[in-house]
Amino acid sequence: MADAQKIEESFQTLRNDDLFAIARNRSAAHRELAIRMLIKRASPYVGHEEIRDEANAIVINDPRILREVDPASLIACHRLPGIFEILHNINQNHASLSQTTASNHAALESTVKKHHEALSHSLSEESEQRKQASADHARALSEQASAHTAEISCLSEKTTQQAEELRKALQDQAEKHERALHEHATKNSEALDQQAKTHADELTNQAAAHGNGIAELKQRLALLERSLWRKAVDFIKSLFVRKTDK
Repeated sequence: MADAQKIEESFQTLRNDDLFAIARNRSAAHRELAIRMLIKRASPYVGHEEIRDEANAIVINDPRILREVDPASLIACHRLPGIFEILHNINQNHASLSQTTASNHAALESTVKKHHEALSHSLSEESEQRKQASADHARALSEQASAHTAEISCLSEKTTQQAEELRKALQDQAEKHERALHEHATKNSEALDQQAKTHADELTNQAAAHGNGIAELKQRLALLERSLWRKAVDFIKSLFVRKTDK
């Protein structure tokens, strides 16, 4: 803002010729400011064909610039648009704007109506499609449910059959195992009886052998316990018995 003010102040020191040189240069950075300065000075250059249209447009778009025109230099004021031209341009712009607004409003209503109809039609079709898709999906689910029910029934029958077969197999196996255990127990009982009998006989024989051994040991012990005198008497008796026998 400060830079623009400085530029405007520097333009105020320029002559009209210098301002016109800037204004007629369409590539100048501050061309509009130069034209405004020429309008404020009521310079004859504002009627020049190279900047006349731009000057008129500035006055029409911003009529307040006429208040800043220097009263001492009204040489070219007649070349600028007057109040009637400005009002006429405003009315034309207002009418054009009203017409454009009405046209745009009508076009917008038509577009909205078309979009609404298209949206309603699209929603109707989409609703029908969704209904059809829902019906198809429900029918597919029903078919799948029926298939699953049949499959479950078949699996239940197979499971029942397999359970019965397994029960029979287990029962047969249990009976076989029981028979084998009975046979094994019978064989073991007979073998144990035979072993017990053999062991009893061995014990009886061993007891008899031990009894005989004990008797012999007793006799030997009795012989060992007799005195020498008894032994001598027994010896004489034995000799006497032998002679008598002869």
